[in-house]
Amino acid sequence: MCINKLIFLLLTIVAAVLLFFLETQPYSHRLFIQLWNLGHAALFFVGTFAFLIIRRREGVQSKLALLVLSVTVLALLTEALQMLAPTRSFSLIDIINDLIGAGLAITLFRYITKKISISKVMIISSVCIITLGSLTSNFFLYVYDEWQMHQDFPKIANFENRQELTRWSGDIARTDTYVADGHYSSLQVNLSNKKYSGATLHHLPNNWQNFDKLMFSIWVEQTTMLTLRIHDKYHVALDNPQRNQYQDRFNQAISLQQGWNHLSISIQQIKSGPAKRSLDVSNIKSIGIFSTEPHDTDVFIIDSMVLK
Repeated sequence: MCINKLIFLLLTIVAAVLLFFLETQPYSHRLFIQLWNLGHAALFFVGTFAFLIIRRREGVQSKLALLVLSVTVLALLTEALQMLAPTRSFSLIDIINDLIGAGLAITLFRYITKKISISKVMIISSVCIITLGSLTSNFFLYVYDEWQMHQDFPKIANFENRQELTRWSGDIARTDTYVADGHYSSLQVNLSNKKYSGATLHHLPNNWQNFDKLMFSIWVEQTTMLTLRIHDKYHVALDNPQRNQYQDRFNQAISLQQGWNHLSISIQQIKSGPAKRSLDVSNIKSIGIFSTEPHDTDVFIIDSMVLK
């Protein structure tokens, strides 16, 4: 039995290190991040179930109230400890995932040991799974959007689908006031007084090497200047000595006239953006369009972003 306990302890330590101390990277795939967050439920399910099996083999009865209390304290403790790390934070959702995983393990174990009926198992499991599903509903939306995104390629953005907004960050909304292409809408970007106010596309088909140019349209209410920023995966890599530096990405000032401006940027020009290397156009990670202080307009509109 000591061997079982030792194996259980080692596996728990390894799983805890992987889940609580390793981190997803800033530009990790959004589906991976969603699945990574589900690891809390999986870890507590496996850990709780293994613990109960070992205790049973040793002939020890685990009191339900004490077990639930212990799991709750452990879930709170793991989140509290993460607050000591500068890049981690306390998460109530992670605690709920922990308790759902443990709850499913306890329910399964009690059914196996004939302490509860199948009807109670179904009710408890349904509540846990529905709760877990509501917390991870974005995963299924992202799966659909990833499929749609690759169906539309080489069109990168046209904002005909509301779900496209999940790919962007910024003070943004779909609008049908001004549309350059398509039937329904474009993307309105509202600017604030903050420096580098604008919009960033984080999730997109990243292999551009078989294309010659990036084309898109921007509407502005009056003559203004915006900046286009594009970077690849290596730009944000931990082993890049120029990580996140201005000179390690493509940057271009865009002079815009009132109304629609139809822009074209060559892929070769994008590749030559970094000062000391060639930008990897087979692994594009982000496109940003923003204004620096002071700006002459309060809003701009993006539409019809496509590779040719």
